[in-house]
Amino acid sequence: MTNETTALLDVEEIGARVKNQRYMAGMTQADLAEATGLTIEGISRIENGRNQGPPRPSTLGKIAKALDVPVTTFTQV
Repeated sequence: MTNETTALLDVEEIGARVKNQRYMAGMTQADLAEATGLTIEGISRIENGRNQGPPRPSTLGKIAKALDVPVTTFTQV
């Protein structure tokens, strides 16, 4: 996956999809942070669209793996 792929959706939409999938998995931000090696603050920034750009493909890959969903769940238009 390239940055071009993640650029198809805006940061807020990607974050909303991450948050929705986390809720559906019954995980807290702390659970997702622990499962991905990211910080709670990092998860919060992604979910609330406060990143300075779309999350890195590697970051989305970690989140997708932890939530057991394909990365395209977050990026596909």
